[in-house]
Amino acid sequence: MNTQQLILASSSPRRQQLFRELGLTFIALAADIDETPLPGEHPGAMTCRLAEEKARAIALRLGDVTAETLIVASDTTVALNDEIYGKPTDAADARRMLQDLRSGPHQVFSAVSVLELPSERQATRINTTNVGIEHHFPAAPLDLIDAWLEVELRDASGRMLLASGAFPFFALVTMWGEYAEFNPWQTPMGRATPAALELMGIHVLRADAPEAVEDVVCAGLDAAFEAGDRVAVLLGQKLIGRKQWEPSR
Repeated sequence: MNTQQLILASSSPRRQQLFRELGLTFIALAADIDETPLPGEHPGAMTCRLAEEKARAIALRLGDVTAETLIVASDTTVALNDEIYGKPTDAADARRMLQDLRSGPHQVFSAVSVLELPSERQATRINTTNVGIEHHFPAAPLDLIDAWLEVELRDASGRMLLASGAFPFFALVTMWGEYAEFNPWQTPMGRATPAALELMGIHVLRADAPEAVEDVVCAGLDAAFEAGDRVAVLLGQKLIGRKQWEPSR
């Protein structure tokens, strides 16, 4: 029987949720370390270093460990032209970051480090993603950014959601591959859509009748922007009626 203990070196609700969705039994311990960048440190190198230091900090707290234990730690860094962007301290700081990041694609560095005890073997991997928000905020007026920050980036207690890593998410999904579908490749795609969204931790709502659309959409908006949930509203194919076959000319 496997008696290995798994420790997640994080207090992040999102990371803990991911472990629970994977069906893992684990203990969550926050790693309190200094996350100040070293002089001239590259964002990717810093991200790896912090993930490794978090794992070692938890190992030090545990002391002498004889049972086989895995400590999983991670860190994420946002950078633009190798300039590191930390967590915003307030709305003004978030405003400055959005102004900078909308100038072009930036990089998100995500590192995961696994430390095995008592052997003290440690392995670290990093992934880099190019992200662009310039299409969402193209030359947006400053007052529009301020309004977006006020509505989107605060929870009910006024806490900055950017700092907590908890973005609201809302999507309207027009369904295909359902009612009177004649494209065979769209049918499996449509059937897989709800399950795929749920696997990503997105709460799925659905409207199949015109009179239900307003109520379901409003409920989804409330869940996303009042409760900070991740919601997708599926608009059933019956809403647009039967598709008409038109032979190619």
